[in-house]
Amino acid sequence: MTPNVGFIDRLFRAVPVFGLITLVCASGVPFLATASMQIAVAALGVVILAVAAPRIDPIHVISGIKTCGG
Repeated sequence: MTPNVGFIDRLFRAVPVFGLITLVCASGVPFLATASMQIAVAALGVVILAVAAPRIDPIHVISGIKTCGG
C-alpha cells in the first residue's frame, strides 16, 4: 500500500502517545488509578502508534484522504 500519512500528521499522532505512556507510567495520576484504565490508555496508544509507524491509516484509505506530500 502507498503511504497516506504525512510527517506532520505522524507527529500529531506520536507526540500525544508518548504523553499517554508517561501518564500510564506515572503513579500519582487519579484518572489512571485503576489497572483497567491504565490498560485501556496503553491500548489506545498502541493503536495510534500502529497507524503512525507504517504511515498507512485505514480510515484515510476508505475516505481517500492523503496527508503526505506525494
